[in-house]
Amino acid sequence: MRRYRQGNTFGTSTTQLVLPTKYQNKRLQFRLATNPYTGNTVPEYEEVVDLDQLWTGIENRPGSLDRKEEVYRRDGGKCGICGEAVDWEGGELDHSTSRYTFRDKKEADRKKNLWIVHPECHRQKTYGQLA
Repeated sequence: MRRYRQGNTFGTSTTQLVLPTKYQNKRLQFRLATNPYTGNTVPEYEEVVDLDQLWTGIENRPGSLDRKEEVYRRDGGKCGICGEAVDWEGGELDHSTSRYTFRDKKEADRKKNLWIVHPECHRQKTYGQLA
């Protein structure tokens, strides 16, 4: 290293490294150009979409979201267990008679065996806590 040292920098007989402080910074100035079609109006930005709320395109059982809508409308948005109003996002599609009791699973998924319930009512029914 000593043989390449030349003052405050490094180099050889033909080439020398230059410190970056020897150069002046170029200051760029940005000028905002207005859109000729909109003039000086304030732009309207899109609403930020929460990606967790988007539908992924995957359903646990094909067609269950369509059936949920039909059953929700049929029941008038009322819980099948307690009878209180259920909001669309919070309601769950449930089988009134357990699915495992049917030989034919398609028969278990018919609309007459489905109802909309609250998540808490669904949990209580599933774990046998309802009277």
